[in-house]
Amino acid sequence: MSDLLIRVEGVSFSYRPEDSTAPLALKDINLTIARGEYVAIIGHNGSGKSTLARHLNALLVPTRGDVWVGPWNTRDARCRRDIRRTVGMVFQVPDNQIVATTVEDDVAFGPENLGVPEEELAVRVREALETVGLWEERRRPPHQLSAGQKQRLAIAGVIAMRPECLVLDEATSLLDPQGRADLLATLRRLHAAGTTIVAITHHMAEATEADRVIILEAGRIALQGTPREVFARAEALERLGLDVPPVSALANALHRRRPDFPADLLTVSELAEAVAERWTEAVP
Repeated sequence: MSDLLIRVEGVSFSYRPEDSTAPLALKDINLTIARGEYVAIIGHNGSGKSTLARHLNALLVPTRGDVWVGPWNTRDARCRRDIRRTVGMVFQVPDNQIVATTVEDDVAFGPENLGVPEEELAVRVREALETVGLWEERRRPPHQLSAGQKQRLAIAGVIAMRPECLVLDEATSLLDPQGRADLLATLRRLHAAGTTIVAITHHMAEATEADRVIILEAGRIALQGTPREVFARAEALERLGLDVPPVSALANALHRRRPDFPADLLTVSELAEAVAERWTEAVP
């Protein structure tokens, strides 16, 4: 079996395809996502990142080009149930995905509609809630949860269906710092367990968690690579009007003043180590 889970081939998309003068939201996008990969997609509002996310599980279908999820083309309506079992979506506003009156019933809703037997359903609900740290809250009404807990509940509802890939469309944008940290910790656990993660975000620091970063600009891929490769290109990011994570920004500034200082640092510990090494060299 191929290691590729998703293939996006020459995809362009218009929200008004009947109007030949309407602008394209996506323009000739080509990318692949491997099984088990963690991909962060970044861009300004209007860059096309949410539009691209919705193509990955056939919520949108290309105007031109094709999206393949495993062996299935998203154009084929007969395949969409399989596609959506494989690629689960978590949106920016978790209330839009919460449908039941208790936490455990909400998580059970998706797999129950897939026909999962009752005994297995109970196992899935518990596993999903334990994964996101909400098992102790299982009997609470969802409206009593914090924003961060609601977002983790939305993730639990998706992972109870056991998708191979989890796509998060700006899922941290409404969270406070603690809620964001909790959600990122959940994503790390899921990724470590083998789930493919595609995170649409405007928080540059979150993208340092990924294996690969894709920058969208005006519906096109403007830049992509590992976080080290992308964030070391501070000037290119500035031209795109994007900020660099604070550690990378400081590393880039030090690199410009001292070319032997590495520009591709991502963490505070890496930065401290690089400074300490050069301080030791400078002190007789």
